[in-house]
Amino acid sequence: MRIRRKIQLAGLAVALAGGVSGTAEAGDRTVSTGIDTPLTTANPDGSSVAGDITITSSGSITIDAGEVGVTVNSSNDVANGGNIVSSVNSNNVTGILIQGGNSGGITNTGGISLLEDYVIADSDSDGNLDGNVALGTNRHGIFLQAGPTFTGDIVNSGLISVEGNASSGITLNGLLTGNLRSTGTVNMIGDNSVGIAVNGGVTGDVIIAGGGQIRGENSVGIAVDSNIGGQLSVNG
Repeated sequence: MRIRRKIQLAGLAVALAGGVSGTAEAGDRTVSTGIDTPLTTANPDGSSVAGDITITSSGSITIDAGEVGVTVNSSNDVANGGNIVSSVNSNNVTGILIQGGNSGGITNTGGISLLEDYVIADSDSDGNLDGNVALGTNRHGIFLQAGPTFTGDIVNSGLISVEGNASSGITLNGLLTGNLRSTGTVNMIGDNSVGIAVNGGVTGDVIIAGGGQIRGENSVGIAVDSNIGGQLSVNG
């Protein structure tokens, strides 16, 4: 009789554990079509339950000026295999914004495009291009805010294209407890901008093995202004 009771209680424990797991996954959101509504991991599907966000290859999020495609404000994962794009000439936009104090995995295998329709030209026909290389400002592909630590890996194997001054492809202003890996392409056009910036530190490795182009006055391809606990490898 005692053995039978133990088996019954064990079965009840398994059932309860399964119920908890199902509740935790209720808020997950998969984007497989084009939408124009910014998402947050704290409430991705409108159910007030935090969850992971996955953008498939057929999915996209289009944002306007002052908006963020995906905000990571809970301990959940974000996987972009589609496209996060801004409407043309939109300022103060971010593809993926990460708030510290949380944990998760951030993966971009698709595209993040924050562009403008301005094209520098040779206005005086002297054979040299005239004017700024970009007009917009404050556009960021993946951005970790300053403040509490974020725990998890940030991985880019896709394409991040940003056109704008005082902008960036990937910026870590807070401490990342994990690894930063970018084996994809980062294209950056704009003055006083940076392709990849590590300002808050990384406890693990920083691996930069992708390609890309960085153009603009006072702009930098890779800026490391804080400690890296593991290795820094630049091979792209």
